Amino acid sequence: MQTFDTAEHLIEQANPAIFVLETETGMGDRRMLLALQNIVRRRVSGYAYAEVGSYMGGSLVPHLMDRRCALVLSIDRRPDVQPDERGVSFDYTRSSTAAMLDRLHENLPLPAMLKLVTHDCDAADLPPDAGAVPFDLMFIDGEHTNRAAFSDFLSLWRFAKPDCIAVFHDANLVPDALANVQSFLRHQGVTFASLVLPDLLFAVFAGGYARLAPALARFATDTETFFETSKRELWKQIASIPR
Repeated sequence: MQTFDTAEHLIEQANPAIFVLETETGMGDRRMLLALQNIVRRRVSGYAYAEVGSYMGGSLVPHLMDRRCALVLSIDRRPDVQPDERGVSFDYTRSSTAAMLDRLHENLPLPAMLKLVTHDCDAADLPPDAGAVPFDLMFIDGEHTNRAAFSDFLSLWRFAKPDCIAVFHDANLVPDALANVQSFLRHQGVTFASLVLPDLLFAVFAGGYARLAPALARFATDTETFFETSKRELWKQIASIPR
């Protein structure tokens, strides 16, 4: 079991070893998620983190073990079957909040767990008091359909600070949702910057964070090229599914 001092060192070094529990993120994802976490934690002491699609809790760990994080909100409606933009569905019958909490309790100290709040619901159904502490950092990794990803963003956006970072995982599966996010923010007159980051992340830097996006620009892929390539690959995968 890691100590908070060890965890803080790993976080500050963007060392993926902080991910002591299995997660469905790749190694590049983990490094970039830690880089984004550091951007937030250096700006806000006592930041609030929200995550849609926590599954078994692996990606919650860096924030639970971060003494600069005051609140971790896990949102997962826990369906037995998860639709996907590729036209297939995935079995998530093993996924339950109780199993996630047991796993976290076995591996993390009690003080880390005390900042965790869970909601077994769609992000659109979050109660009003879910935003009692506005979010600084949001990670969206729920249902990988364009409709759900955009809905998850809108649902969390209402509880977010004007200065915040929103991150999408498996961005290659939901390019239309990400384009809609950018259109929505422009329509709202929000100052923002966005980057496609390794391995499959799409990060939106809103408000004051927009000027900090260039710090990670050297890792980024051209957004329009990424969208076009992602759509082509999606069409190929959909076409290959036996009918």
